[in-house]
Amino acid sequence: MNTSRHTFSLIIFLSIYLISAETLPSQETSGQSKVEKLIQEGKDLYENGEYKEAIIRFLEGLTEAQSNREFSEIYFNLSLGYYADGQAAKAKNYLQKLFEIQPDKAIDERYFPTGFVRIFNQEKSKPEAGMKTEKKASQTVKEGDLISISLADTPPVLVKKVSPTYPPVALRTRAEGKVIVNALISETGDVIKTEILQGIKGPYGFNRAAQKAVEQWKFRPAIKEGKKVKVWKPVTIVFKKE
Repeated sequence: MNTSRHTFSLIIFLSIYLISAETLPSQETSGQSKVEKLIQEGKDLYENGEYKEAIIRFLEGLTEAQSNREFSEIYFNLSLGYYADGQAAKAKNYLQKLFEIQPDKAIDERYFPTGFVRIFNQEKSKPEAGMKTEKKASQTVKEGDLISISLADTPPVLVKKVSPTYPPVALRTRAEGKVIVNALISETGDVIKTEILQGIKGPYGFNRAAQKAVEQWKFRPAIKEGKKVKVWKPVTIVFKKE
């Protein structure tokens, strides 16, 4: 009788364990980093043919990226997204950034558009593509040099953040949105130039408001080989009505 009860209890325990195990994938997903989540969201949008939205997610991921692995994956997916969106020049630009940090990147050509495979191989085969990393490694970095943020030993760290002023037109129309600003951070930690990576179309004034705010931000500068250097860093500004 005790043996039967023990067997029955074991069956119940195993059943509960197996049911719980089925929930593990969702638990792993919730354990993803913010960058990984944004990359996955971008990939899902890309698969659905929503290329512009996919690009936005990848750009948001770029604002959070820290490691070369993250930069490499985002650069590749941005290139693919821009190619699918008909922006070949930007696709090539991000492939160049990719090969700076991963010159041996390879893809299975069967799973990508023929045109994208062509420009991928063209950029990879350029003499400078395979030499950039080696060349930069052999050169002595001087304070104030401009380098790719993915090559910095220590990325810039935000120490002073200024919130944007909500544009009056946007307030009246109750418009909301998200702007991704690329900020050039100097060796002193000041933002000396900005450009819009992903803006909001229309007369709302979001883009300029975002730039004005970011231009007042202050960072601890990026470090390369013990030297303070300039880098471009994308940042996301969200305009949302309370």
